[in-house]
Amino acid sequence: MGRHLLAFVELDTVGWATEPLADAVRQDPRVEELHSVAGDTHFLVKVRVGGAGELQDLLRDLYAVTGVRNTRTRVVLQTYVERGPSPAAPSPAR
Repeated sequence: MGRHLLAFVELDTVGWATEPLADAVRQDPRVEELHSVAGDTHFLVKVRVGGAGELQDLLRDLYAVTGVRNTRTRVVLQTYVERGPSPAAPSPAR
């Protein structure tokens, strides 16, 4: 796979620029997930790249998207738990 650097990018936009952002990253294999989130940022992007240079290229590409105004990047040093979604627990009987 060659993508050993995992990072989470908090991304702020002017207004609610969901469609331009989603369109820009939908086909990018470096982007694993894109979420709109509540709080002091607008979007959270999970990315996996080959190294710092590729991360810099990806951030440059994100800044080129219409409406993107700021990013904050968190590089993962070590992953302790990573798994896909689990089945929903059954509702308690009444």
